[in-house]
Amino acid sequence: MPFAIFGSKKQTRFDKEKDRILDQLSTLSAESKTYADAVKNYDLLCKTATYKKDGSVSMDTIITVTANILGIALVLGYEQAHVVTSKALNFIIKPK
Repeated sequence: MPFAIFGSKKQTRFDKEKDRILDQLSTLSAESKTYADAVKNYDLLCKTATYKKDGSVSMDTIITVTANILGIALVLGYEQAHVVTSKALNFIIKPK
């Protein structure tokens, strides 16, 4: 967790289930159908666990958005006073 300073993360049911699937994967042969099914289940769990049902936004997202807005504000502020002649604008994170 990159921003652990904001508090420890409580292990959710998704985390427990992901750990269970990883334990199961360590006992299976990589060529078996059960292994492939477990990998698909793990992938689905990882994708599902990233969505929060309560509508809140994670601290990582808030920090990323804030940093991007501040970066854009700095570039715009600099543009008001000076001519931008560098390639620094390429470093701004673009939406996906």
